Amino acid sequence: MEQYYIRRIRKFCNGRCNVARLFLNTIKRKIGYLAVENIKNIDNSVFIVPSEKTGELYEVNISLGCCTCENGRLGSFCKHQGAVYFFYGEKLPNMPPVTPESRHSMAILAFGENALPISFYDSLECNPSIEKTEDKNTFNNPYEYQNV
Repeated sequence: MEQYYIRRIRKFCNGRCNVARLFLNTIKRKIGYLAVENIKNIDNSVFIVPSEKTGELYEVNISLGCCTCENGRLGSFCKHQGAVYFFYGEKLPNMPPVTPESRHSMAILAFGENALPISFYDSLECNPSIEKTEDKNTFNNPYEYQNV
């Protein structure tokens, strides 16, 4: 049974588990209505993000990983938290595990001291800027896999 879990964790570490990446892509599509100008940075860990439909303002706390919207209040990663991640590059504690750091942490759990260095888990296409392009509603994120 232990080998079963090691194989599952190895698949995740090597980027073969697409669930988290696909979920983050869904969040990215949902925040298409936003621009960086719509999001207000109140202090180092609190952002104000507008609602898509009602114009209501939601408060996202990145240190706690919560939002005042219906989904975020219950601890789920919501589109408002995703907006802060995509526009500001801020990582939240409850975000989907798609970063090299999260994959490396799981590798340490599975392999212990035999885990490869964190550079092994870096994305093959690493672009260090997080920006929204003018003509498309796409983002360049260093921790995002892109289909080629």
